[in-house]
Amino acid sequence: MLVSHDRALLRGACDRFVLLANGALTAFEGDLEDYAAWLGANRGAAPAAATAAPVASRREQRRLEAEARNRLTPLRGEQQRLEAQLSALAGERLRIEAALSDPGTYTATAAPEQQRLFRRHGELSDEIVQLEARWLEVMTALEERVS
Repeated sequence: MLVSHDRALLRGACDRFVLLANGALTAFEGDLEDYAAWLGANRGAAPAAATAAPVASRREQRRLEAEARNRLTPLRGEQQRLEAQLSALAGERLRIEAALSDPGTYTATAAPEQQRLFRRHGELSDEIVQLEARWLEVMTALEERVS
């Protein structure tokens, strides 16, 4: 069961709705737009009016929603790939930062290795910035397509 005012979340996560009105819990056969219409027309009325949506149109609506979710699959895949890359790069950067903050690195490590650590830290920081920018683009596109 999910209770939320976030319509995008409800559209993406729910395949059935229930209505709590007048002390009774009943199945609601419509979608969120049907609920908004019902709410406007029946504020405080009995929930029997909620089952007026035709089954065929509800099936068609579900089919269209499934197609919309399928169109989001490539973006969701890219989102997951970017998040995995960001996690790996952030982990590597943390390990380098730990080495660079250790005074022993500067006494026990040769200068070329120290320079390599500094260079790699900069490269990782640049890559992370680029991946975060792309992740933000993907998330914005997902949000726009869901709502």
